[in-house]
Amino acid sequence: MNDLFIKKFNDEEIITLILDNRICWIAKDVAKILNYDDPSKAINQCIKAEKFEYGIEYEVLAGDKLKEVKRLIGVTHISYLKQTPKLVIFYEEGLYGFINYSKLPIGISFRKWLRREVLPELRTKGTYSINKESYKDNLKDENENLSLYIQDKLNKERNLSLLLEVLNLIDRITSKENEDKLRYLKDILNG
Repeated sequence: MNDLFIKKFNDEEIITLILDNRICWIAKDVAKILNYDDPSKAINQCIKAEKFEYGIEYEVLAGDKLKEVKRLIGVTHISYLKQTPKLVIFYEEGLYGFINYSKLPIGISFRKWLRREVLPELRTKGTYSINKESYKDNLKDENENLSLYIQDKLNKERNLSLLLEVLNLIDRITSKENEDKLRYLKDILNG
């Protein structure tokens, strides 16, 4: 069975394909949704770093398989498909690997969206339709994750700034100029 579903995540279309009864995604689309500047580079690095196994986590489509995907999608829908002689797809295992490999904040909400909405519905119904309430919840989760990420970065920056101030203060206190004052304080404290 070959089929496809086009859904939106954060107003970006993502194509979920069923090829030979296996769920898969166009790797380049997934990388774009995760905001990688260079999707091809991110895909190749992940495949190597995570030691993806061909046919298990991913596949490179060419020839008749690629023609079938182009027919399903329609080359006018995705302009880059028209000129593509090969297309990397992630199977379910590879998709999980790629989004877990991603350290970008959007990866967290994308993982939730896939595991909570898309995959369960595909398994039970064979199709997926968007639930506006869960989509809003997903956006809320993404905003919260992004806020937490930014807050964490700001806290770390503040902590580093405070640490630098303390180190500068210690350096000033322990300088040669203050040696007599430190001795005097030590004498007072020791009685």
